[in-house]
Amino acid sequence: MEGQLIALAIDTFKTTLVISLPMLGAGLIAGLLISIFQATTQINEMTLSFVPKIILVAAV
Repeated sequence: MEGQLIALAIDTFKTTLVISLPMLGAGLIAGLLISIFQATTQINEMTLSFVPKIILVAAV
């Protein structure tokens, strides 16, 4: 019984990672690119970094 519970917990964790990793990766890459763009252009607009990440994560 205990072994099945541990196996279920491990499978749940793996499934959660597989489902969330594409969205987290897309948000991470978008955030990095937007941060580089903001640093080079010296634009400090908060919505410029927030809105594209939301759109990209929703699209994935």
